[in-house]
Amino acid sequence: MDSLPSRYSRPSFLSLPRPIRQRIYLQAGLRANGSINLNYQSKGARYKCQYHSTNPFDSTHSLLLVCRLIYAEASALVYSTNRFFIRYRDAKSLNALTNLTKTSLASLTQLAIHLNAVSCDSNGYSVVCCSANERVGFICKCSKHDKPLAFSSRANNAVLAEWQNAARYITAYIKPHTLKLSFVCDVVNLATGKLAVQPLRSMLLAECSIRLSRFHHPLLQDLAVEIATQSKGLRCPPKDNSPFRFLDLPPECRLRILEYTDLVTPLREVEWNPKDNFYLRYTVSPRASKERYSDFGPPRGHFGCQFRNCWRIDPAGDGCFCMRHHTAFSSRCRCWIPPTPLFLVCRVLRQEAQIVFFEKNHFVISPAAGCILPVENSPDHLEALTFFDEVIPSTALRSLKSLEILFPPFHEDYLELHEPAYRQWLQVINLMCQLNLPMLSLAVFMGDGSCSRSGGSYFHKISEQKARKVFDMYSRTLEPLSKLKHNGLRAFFLTLASPWVADGLEDSLMPSMAPDAYQQRIDREISEFTQRMERAVMGQDYDSSTIQERWHGQSQWLEDRIFHGDSY
Repeated sequence: MDSLPSRYSRPSFLSLPRPIRQRIYLQAGLRANGSINLNYQSKGARYKCQYHSTNPFDSTHSLLLVCRLIYAEASALVYSTNRFFIRYRDAKSLNALTNLTKTSLASLTQLAIHLNAVSCDSNGYSVVCCSANERVGFICKCSKHDKPLAFSSRANNAVLAEWQNAARYITAYIKPHTLKLSFVCDVVNLATGKLAVQPLRSMLLAECSIRLSRFHHPLLQDLAVEIATQSKGLRCPPKDNSPFRFLDLPPECRLRILEYTDLVTPLREVEWNPKDNFYLRYTVSPRASKERYSDFGPPRGHFGCQFRNCWRIDPAGDGCFCMRHHTAFSSRCRCWIPPTPLFLVCRVLRQEAQIVFFEKNHFVISPAAGCILPVENSPDHLEALTFFDEVIPSTALRSLKSLEILFPPFHEDYLELHEPAYRQWLQVINLMCQLNLPMLSLAVFMGDGSCSRSGGSYFHKISEQKARKVFDMYSRTLEPLSKLKHNGLRAFFLTLASPWVADGLEDSLMPSMAPDAYQQRIDREISEFTQRMERAVMGQDYDSSTIQERWHGQSQWLEDRIFHGDSY
């Protein structure tokens, strides 16, 4: 019997257009747009997810076994759409990387290699950065951290040798300007760093993120920038090249240009304390102030988010390459760091940078121990005095336009007359007389631990006598500020914590009235006392509620406490 004409033959799957076949592969369960750890393998599949009892790569493995053509197409999809991750510590080897075929490497678009990591920065699926959490009290108890790599060790030399062999293999088969590479190798010194990044010099990459130390190291930082730039096919400008004559521009043009640098922070607010120096605190979250944003908080893509916590913004999970916390370079990191280089160029640029930095930002002087837990005693050295004595240059004093001084919550008394800290406070007031007071907006905030404690105010079981001590402290601390008004202080804002709270009084002192009515009474009392103190400083006709709100709005540290937002 003769065969049927070709127009009657049944069409095959392979006769479909390639884009249609690729969509079918994805619908059939082909692994795509995920993270794959090369060191987790099983007999039944090339890859194995460590978080699932059933293997999510079974469908992928089955498709790869159908035929040679489907293997080629499906394999290309797997390697071009997924992020691949390998950590030397997991298998004490990079064999899983060198076992990839030539065609697989040619399709590879995203690869993260952790040769040596001394902090919890990634597990291939999510990111947790030890260094970034240290400022908020995070203590890592993980026992699986590597030690910094040093080429003087025989074992470390073997690691570097294996990495160099693996790098030569993948360099030979990856497509130029296609692969996005993330490389972590925390080293001891510059010599080891040069050995670690040497293989990257011959690669042509689409993107390159490099980390060479958990902590800041200037020479290693320069090396990371050089290698990342070179690997993208770009050239660093020659160091002996004639510089642009920036100082030939008129001063007003230079100042305007500097306003578009990191001298002006994303939210125009800088917090300072002796422990952390200058840093930013962000509370850009859906629980932020309704007055500052919409009823449902800021939009998901708030402009300030791009300048914070880059390891959280980036979903890749390739590790932390934050240049604020590590010796690293990544085009994905835009986190704000103090623009120290601009202050080191020359004397003229230093003075102009100081003018922009201190004039265009709101500065918050906070206690070293924070404003959440009450302190037992006055400090030996007042933070505000350190700021004026040692931090802000005398040439920049008159540039300061907006200042906020925070006092921590306290148990018994604070800044008593006989204590050195009180005398230091009076010195601070004298130093503030040197500011450009007719242009200065000053805010003083007395901390209240109740904002961050579910059990009520930190004034626990307070007596009337102790509460009066609190008011006495407010009076003797704030009244000397009247010296600033005599010198022309423009605006003064005061926020006081009330010691009288309904759930903090002794039972014998609790009045026989409804809690809501009593709360209104104590709120009214502290409001009247606050107004009285403001007028004691600024004069009897002063009313801060009639003055236009501070240009920076509510400070981020306060939003952070009230709405429990994220900290930077």
